[in-house]
Amino acid sequence: MKKITLLAGLTMLIVFNCLAQEDGVPTGYKLKHSMRLIKVYQDRNNKPDLADFNFWINDYWFKIDKTEVVDRVEYIRITIPTTISFNNTTKKFEPEPHYENPLRWREHGWPDGVPIDSDDFNSWLWIAKADFDEFKEDYFGKVPFQFVFSGMAIPFKYRPAEGTHASSILNGDINIGTFLGIRLPIFNNTGGINFGGSLGVSSLPMNASNNHGILDNSSESISGFNYGAAVIFDWQKKFQIGLVMGYDHGVGDLSRSYIYQDKSWFAISFNYKFLDFDSAPSKPKQHSENEVSKAGH
Repeated sequence: MKKITLLAGLTMLIVFNCLAQEDGVPTGYKLKHSMRLIKVYQDRNNKPDLADFNFWINDYWFKIDKTEVVDRVEYIRITIPTTISFNNTTKKFEPEPHYENPLRWREHGWPDGVPIDSDDFNSWLWIAKADFDEFKEDYFGKVPFQFVFSGMAIPFKYRPAEGTHASSILNGDINIGTFLGIRLPIFNNTGGINFGGSLGVSSLPMNASNNHGILDNSSESISGFNYGAAVIFDWQKKFQIGLVMGYDHGVGDLSRSYIYQDKSWFAISFNYKFLDFDSAPSKPKQHSENEVSKAGH
């Protein structure tokens, strides 16, 4: 049975790594908050128009297009996409309202140095690439929640005092399992907190101290499964660690006299890549997060 348990565990590891979704690709970028005022320029003839400028608002996320060097300074062209002029059929930005005919700030009487706003959505803007490189951070979109499924490994268990064991112990049992739950995003979906249940297989060591059916100094292991509840923390779905409260249920004759049969234990888990059942993000208030083709190429 022990060999069967180990084989089943290795099989689950292979399956989960094959099924798991690849690491998430950012929807776009945001600029970190800073004390520096970042200048924004409009596009004219596919180059930054340095005649007038406004200031960037850090609440917006954007997509990048290309770079251009003007007066030995490198600039990067960006756009703040919204659903207003995005064509879901062609997967392209429509020319109207602002890509070909942007609202010229000076022509509308707007002075230099005012913050950009919704009038600047769906138009080409330029910022210094040095500002982009210094303050950029990935934007993954705002997702209210997702159903997630992952592989789970538990290297040890903390067992409270029970029966003939007057004190708590740490067990290094072999534990491989699964986690199914709901993921709540934090820090603009850079991280997540996941709540759910776990189910897995275990190899449970038996000896006279934890099993009334063993009367000598011999020891052996029996197979079983574990079940419980878990809270998993992840960072960009790459680093995942969790807290688990679970129970072991052994199988076979010795399981009937096992003092920890269906008794609670606590552990730290390490999880593998997530498979998201609801990987398509919902639309935030600002704009659509559909993958788009760049305009202006």
